[in-house]
Amino acid sequence: MDFRLFGKDFNVDAKTFKQASSGFAGITALTDSYANANVLEEQGVFAMHNYSQRAMLIKSNGYRTRARQAMDYISSGVKLVGTPLLVLKDTVTRANAQAESYIRAGNQAQINSANKAAAARGVGRASLIKNVFDIGIAEL
Repeated sequence: MDFRLFGKDFNVDAKTFKQASSGFAGITALTDSYANANVLEEQGVFAMHNYSQRAMLIKSNGYRTRARQAMDYISSGVKLVGTPLLVLKDTVTRANAQAESYIRAGNQAQINSANKAAAARGVGRASLIKNVFDIGIAEL
């Protein structure tokens, strides 16, 4: 097989050309898989960040709701003992529980993205190894 590269003529047999292209394909697969893995990891970090922000908003809204409820009780002349106090406490407890569930979901999203990234890297390494073995087998 004849081809011209950088102004020079080359004559390469088909076997050598196949070996070179197999090696190049393996390296390309490896670099592409690592790039995809990095994107997946970034997506996990962004997901965790978004879930954390959402959790902070939920907690903030819980405390704001509790303050509004307390002011409503006080303005209507109800003392903050007994049932009204339990209602106020329950409002914050529910908000905190919901915020914690968002934090757990964000952690899980980040773990899932990290697992997918690891799998993508593994696929790239496997492709490189396969192509290297293909080069060696072609030599036999």
